[in-house]
Amino acid sequence: MVKEIIMPKLGETMEEGFLVKWLKSEGDRVAKGEVIFEVMSDKTNFEVESPRAGILRRILVAAGDRPIPVTTVVGYLADNLEEPLPAGSVVAPAPKTGGAEPLPAAGAEGPVSGRKDDAPVAASPLARRLARELGLPLASIPGTGPGGRVTERDVRSAAEVGLKKGPPAPAASGKKRLSPMRQLIAARLSQSKREIPHYYLRRVLDVSALTAARVRLKASSPEITYTDLLVRAVAAALGEFPDLNATFENDSVTVYETVNLGLAVSVAEGLVVPVIKSAGKLSLAELVAERKRLVALARANRLQRGDLEGGTFTISNLGMYGVDSFYPIIYPPQVAILGVGAIREGLLVRDGSIMIRPLLELTLAADHRVVDGACGGRFLQRIQELIDQDGE
Repeated sequence: MVKEIIMPKLGETMEEGFLVKWLKSEGDRVAKGEVIFEVMSDKTNFEVESPRAGILRRILVAAGDRPIPVTTVVGYLADNLEEPLPAGSVVAPAPKTGGAEPLPAAGAEGPVSGRKDDAPVAASPLARRLARELGLPLASIPGTGPGGRVTERDVRSAAEVGLKKGPPAPAASGKKRLSPMRQLIAARLSQSKREIPHYYLRRVLDVSALTAARVRLKASSPEITYTDLLVRAVAAALGEFPDLNATFENDSVTVYETVNLGLAVSVAEGLVVPVIKSAGKLSLAELVAERKRLVALARANRLQRGDLEGGTFTISNLGMYGVDSFYPIIYPPQVAILGVGAIREGLLVRDGSIMIRPLLELTLAADHRVVDGACGGRFLQRIQELIDQDGE
């Protein structure tokens, strides 16, 4: 019996995926539940298991960097090699990979006079001297003199044409398609900026209490980071501002009681957002352990589907790269994201006194269809208050 192998739908919003790698070849015997290929969707790879035991009879879609709609038949399983396949089961050509395609040198048009490249160029001495001074190849200048001889006038005309064209474009070494991960990032973020009316709120926080807390806690928990302490404060604040802990889909807002905090993690090909589930209910030690686990899996490209689903709010931290502030893009269908900059010493005026304090700039991006600015402002204010409580 012949059984179709299809591109699976791995999530409610998945419409297409990338077939990254076949782990079996045509003619290989596979067991039920054995992994036969890998799919990239939502910026991470998922292993697809065989729906039944049999022989991988035919691969219809080769691995590549072109998106494949869900439910597309990508291959066939059969009980033996003699079973006839359905009509029309022709192997699809292998999708083009993201390799570079050679490009002609910018501005290279070749000779326009019809001469062969190695043919001597007939030109007057004055024309030769002028072409040399102007940096023009004589072979590219059509001659209008007797027998096609290049004259001074021809050289000057060619120089005028070159000035009108402007300087040549920079030479390009090649072009390539975006990788599957970059294509997914491009589609998701383009959708976000196109459909979501972002607004941004910036606030500089005094994080003296945060830095003091980290010094105090590192004695018992050496691996604790500023991100861990900030995650704890943000999760607590979201519990008090549930309108920011929400998603917006099909003109409906879903507000969540549980804070599932997405943490943007940079990987080799782009960015993934694993989710710390029930972040507001975890102890600090549990937050540290879960953050470490998710980041390690992300860097090893071993995140599972459950590690990426269910996020209700996202934090993106570029402080470790010395970035002071930036404007993050909301990760749909969420309604807000928090950008975190670097902690730097700066001047702070308080009660008429100037003091030096560790300062941190936060930038909140929110969906104006769902959340107004006043709510976002109070949320940032509450984060400051919660950080101050760490020092009490």
